Amino acid sequence: MRKTNIVLSAALATGLLAAPVFAQAKKVEAQGKQVQADKTFEHGKPVDGSITLPGLDGKDHKLADYKGKVIVLDFWSFNCPISKRYEDKFKQLVKKYQGKEVVFLAIDSNKSEIDADAEDPYHQIRKYVEKEGVTMNVLVDKGNVIADRFGAKTTPHVFILDPKLVLSYQGSVDNDQRGQLGKEAMDFVSLAVDALLAGREVEHKKTTPFGCSIKRVTKIDG
Repeated sequence: MRKTNIVLSAALATGLLAAPVFAQAKKVEAQGKQVQADKTFEHGKPVDGSITLPGLDGKDHKLADYKGKVIVLDFWSFNCPISKRYEDKFKQLVKKYQGKEVVFLAIDSNKSEIDADAEDPYHQIRKYVEKEGVTMNVLVDKGNVIADRFGAKTTPHVFILDPKLVLSYQGSVDNDQRGQLGKEAMDFVSLAVDALLAGREVEHKKTTPFGCSIKRVTKIDG
């Protein structure tokens, strides 16, 4: 009987110890899957076409809906002087590629520019867009979820997708960080878009973005 009790006690102890170990293993596995799901998109590979963001036009914009076109994503801010300096440039780009298979989408990921408590959370963005005549569709990335997926750092920070949603360019609009080169600046966006429209490989695939940092929400690990 004594031997039986010892065996039972050992089995119970093993079970009690195994339960939390098993639970921890499952938690680590779940966290690993989440990290895998939320990792940043890789250059030269397709992005997630199911990404959908609300626009100021009252519509939801899904990346997959633009498949077959060159997609220019500009992480954008109405408070950043660098982003605002490129407003005219993007107006010129939108006009240049009008009628071609190119779409320009500005994405506002800044928590400071979304008024969550207001009846219209996007009223500040809307007011600026209407006043300045912004010609890109402006989308809102609440909680900077999409900025995190792309690894966007600044406003502006441009990401260009080919017609198959493959990430083909990422970086700055041009090489004119001080705004002094004028027509001598190297227009990375036009170079990339022209190459993709012609079915050619983009020459300048990655450049260093510059501008204001994206004002992100504080992420709480759980």
